[in-house]
Amino acid sequence: MVTNPVTIPPIFTFNYWVGSFFFEGPTVREVYGHFIRIAAEMATLDVWELGAQIKAFAQTGQDMLIPLLFGSMVVATLVAAVSYIILVRFFWFLKLHRERKIQLKLSRERKAGKKDSDD
Repeated sequence: MVTNPVTIPPIFTFNYWVGSFFFEGPTVREVYGHFIRIAAEMATLDVWELGAQIKAFAQTGQDMLIPLLFGSMVVATLVAAVSYIILVRFFWFLKLHRERKIQLKLSRERKAGKKDSDD
């Protein structure tokens, strides 16, 4: 889970909310407040202070951590599947567009060649 201090509270709280359907834990409001405190602490840290950043998250209790991790896995799986479908369709569209462009160019060249032979 890589993010920045601004997006930690909404993203992690959403993932926790999803995980809370499967595992019990503190209320979403409590978790959001916890993530706000973590984000505020991380905002004061240097980017390269990875140990301090990990320590800030290590303070998250197991009662929050399990729903958060499970919810993150569920959300990541769903987002990956939707992204895959969108990208496959997008590349399929690009391929069709390219093929049509080539066919149009060949058609124009044939017409131009026919006109030259008619003259």
